Amino acid sequence: QPIVNIENSPKGSVNLTLFPNPVAGQFRVEAASRIEEAEVYNATGKRIAVLQPNAASFTVDAARWSGGNYHLRVVYADGSAGHEGFVVVR
Repeated sequence: QPIVNIENSPKGSVNLTLFPNPVAGQFRVEAASRIEEAEVYNATGKRIAVLQPNAASFTVDAARWSGGNYHLRVVYADGSAGHEGFVVVR
């Protein structure tokens, strides 16, 4: 089947904020709408955390994670998804 359309989406999610970045301990996630599920992946693609905050903002403790690049993927209450990259420093 031929490809009829390819959409480029901007880096990260406009309605998703993660700070501070880089992260040394805890970081805060804030969104415009309620997040039902959040997953964190390391640089190799391994899922290292699954959270169910059921809120538009929450805090994540990354104090025990190794330094490196990570990716946060969230699923909003309406079923849409967002993502943001971040760095953990040691």
